[in-house]
Amino acid sequence: MKDPIYFPEREIENGSGADCCVNLYTACDMRCEYCDVRFRRHKAAMTAEEFAASTKPREGILRAMVYQLARWRGDGEGEHNVLLSPLCDPYPVGCDTSVTRTAIQIIKEHGHRVTILTKNPQERDFDLLDENDTYGVSICCNDELRAYYEPKAPDPLTRVKLMFDAEMKSKCKTMLYIAPLIDARFARDAIRHIRVNRYVIVRPRNGFPVKGAVSDVELAELAGDRMIVFEREWKAEKV
Repeated sequence: MKDPIYFPEREIENGSGADCCVNLYTACDMRCEYCDVRFRRHKAAMTAEEFAASTKPREGILRAMVYQLARWRGDGEGEHNVLLSPLCDPYPVGCDTSVTRTAIQIIKEHGHRVTILTKNPQERDFDLLDENDTYGVSICCNDELRAYYEPKAPDPLTRVKLMFDAEMKSKCKTMLYIAPLIDARFARDAIRHIRVNRYVIVRPRNGFPVKGAVSDVELAELAGDRMIVFEREWKAEKV
């Protein structure tokens, strides 16, 4: 494996504020209806259950990270903010996630920052984070819709509580990642009631239904300059 930490071409992977990314696992077990990783990698030949069952750490990922970060240090590379993980959850349920803990340690030991993006409601690795890092949770809809779109994911309030637990225990920054935008009213209410350092809203691809008519102007008035909105073409812009 060569250079597992990569600089994303798609803006969607950069909305978190991180400038580079690493994917530690081969799949995810949340069975989200909107997930395009399974379709892009397996051309829809793999069922959601089969995809979830294939979740495991990528072979050789930690060794490859060490080599890459050591080379960066030797080349005088500046500080980076590494996102864990844009494609598959860095804390897959029912899987050994010690790889994630070691990855965070490796990144931090080499002088870089981390941004966590997860749906997992279990407290993990808060002791490794500090005020330079970010802990973000991904939510998209209320419980009524969650049964269809995120059948194995915990409820949004549980995820949000975890984020604030991380902030309290590590002094890290917080991020609310609303992706995809399934219910615009849900997004509006989330921004209205949940105060974080950064909001990211990802509009779904063409053909994906969005409930509720809430304008960017209304969302921007609530979030101010802390919000990034991704268009359907995945192009980021401040609102």
